[in-house]
Amino acid sequence: MARAGSSAHNIYLHIAAEMGILALAIALWFLWLVFKKSYDNFVKERDPLLVTYFAAAILFVPWVLIYSLTDVALFDERSFLLFITSVSLILATKNPD
Repeated sequence: MARAGSSAHNIYLHIAAEMGILALAIALWFLWLVFKKSYDNFVKERDPLLVTYFAAAILFVPWVLIYSLTDVALFDERSFLLFITSVSLILATKNPD
């Protein structure tokens, strides 16, 4: 019960403390891939609705990463569900060749 409300107030420090440096490196690598894929989708997409979504994602993903320096709110169930849904849409979109 003592750990129920405790956190490092920094998601990166929290991941490193709870799961280790390797998990932190993997998490940062994954987040970099999400940002890169979002940018690639934005550049290559032709549909105006999807271009708008990916432009918002280019702003959204860094905002979440910066906000995570001061809070671990991403580990809340509702926030995590929204973030994973957004990440899934970014990563699942195929670029037209």
